[in-house]
Amino acid sequence: DAWQLPPASEACFSLKEHVDRVAKRLDSLRKIERKSPEHVKTRRFVTETLIPAFQRVRETLQTRFPYNLHQILSPVDRILSPSDFGFQNILMEKGRLQFLDFEYAGWDDPAKLFCDFACQPQFPISTKQAQKFRLIVANELELEDSCHQAEQLLQLYRLKWCCIILNDFRSMDRQRRKHAGQHSSLHFGQ
Repeated sequence: DAWQLPPASEACFSLKEHVDRVAKRLDSLRKIERKSPEHVKTRRFVTETLIPAFQRVRETLQTRFPYNLHQILSPVDRILSPSDFGFQNILMEKGRLQFLDFEYAGWDDPAKLFCDFACQPQFPISTKQAQKFRLIVANELELEDSCHQAEQLLQLYRLKWCCIILNDFRSMDRQRRKHAGQHSSLHFGQ
């Protein structure tokens, strides 16, 4: 039974959870300890550029949705999401798409899927392509509200993906990728 499946990795069921996930990533990057010139520049970029941008996005969301920040997304409005959704996990075979890599999959907010798809850097897509994907999926699954919420969350998710790219500067993430034989966070969905 699908209802027995767990939440997806980093699932968000309220606007507050979306905001808190990015805040946690930024806080982790703000605490970069190494002193090399690259690490110092990265820490400065995080504190002087990303954190102020995040604060503006958070304030905008709080202004637009003051009563909805803590509202929990109803289970019927959630989707089963691969959570690590990107072209790197899709193969085309005989004209059909085959999806791979479901280790992060579970129940999630469709707006998160739309934003992650639009922002993932490994295979950049245009704004028009992101909108088309969002509209097709939203129409097919009757998710018009999630389409609107994704538009509101897009700036927040752009910041999230900046953090994911900068994870290489966190020693724990760098060691984990080195052990796994990977060289960059662009190969790591989460």
